[in-house]
Amino acid sequence: MVNCGRLNGINMKGRSGIISSTRQLLMDIGTPGDYEFKVYGMYSLRYLNREYNGDVLLAYLDSSGATQGFTPTELVDGTLTTFAAGDTSNGRVRVKTLYDQSGEGNDASQTSRFNMPVLVEGGTINTLNGLPALDFDGGNDFIPLNSALPDIRTGHCSSFVVGEYDGTTLDPAELMLSLGATTASARWYSPMGYQNQYIFGYASTWNEQVIAGSDTDPHLFTAIAGSNQGNWSCFIDGSVQGTATRQVRSSGGTYGIGGLNSVSQYALDGRVSEVLVFDGDCSTTRAAIEKNIMDYYNIS
Repeated sequence: MVNCGRLNGINMKGRSGIISSTRQLLMDIGTPGDYEFKVYGMYSLRYLNREYNGDVLLAYLDSSGATQGFTPTELVDGTLTTFAAGDTSNGRVRVKTLYDQSGEGNDASQTSRFNMPVLVEGGTINTLNGLPALDFDGGNDFIPLNSALPDIRTGHCSSFVVGEYDGTTLDPAELMLSLGATTASARWYSPMGYQNQYIFGYASTWNEQVIAGSDTDPHLFTAIAGSNQGNWSCFIDGSVQGTATRQVRSSGGTYGIGGLNSVSQYALDGRVSEVLVFDGDCSTTRAAIEKNIMDYYNIS
């Protein structure tokens, strides 16, 4: 288990080289006492955790189905584009698996080729602010998350998502992150783009937080829920957007990136680079976590 706080790691060597002990990774933030809960899912195209130095994703060559794992360095040093050249039809590489860097083993995988988001198209790597990103087509791309993620009906939960939409007047709505059921009384979305708005939802529809004026810029979307019947709050790029009283939720449903479920409801047309899900209230270190993420992705 990896706690959401400082990891007292030393230099660790992976296939991509040395993870410097002086370089601050996201999980270096805070002190051990700041976090007494688990990180249920850490999905990113960069390293987040000094205790993890393996592949961050498993790529899928569109024409042949060949797969290959990649470290963050290999995504940008020519290794990925060389792999993409093996697809002589369209130079397309999809992402089959995002490896969980938390140590919990909650990898996010899509087994259906045409539901996998695209990392390389026409030999060119998809990017968000110049950094590699997964492109979701707005039709059927979706990566399910492990069902072992936290039961957010009664416990604490925090999520951080780095992404951007391709449009603003979205109808039907488009989800970046969904945790929970498909019914109005049992859902968590962070965020939903809909008709020139960003919508954060927890539980019933009357607990939605609606932020007018969505755009196509990269953003960090944060949602934090306290204890049952407490408050939950949403943030964009570190600025609070709203707070509401938390409701008791019903159980069940799907968890995923890029939509609501595998049948492409509320499918995202845009890009995602990083998703973090914590089984706890990250209010104490939220600002520091957001600064680390925003500095890395050059989000102002």
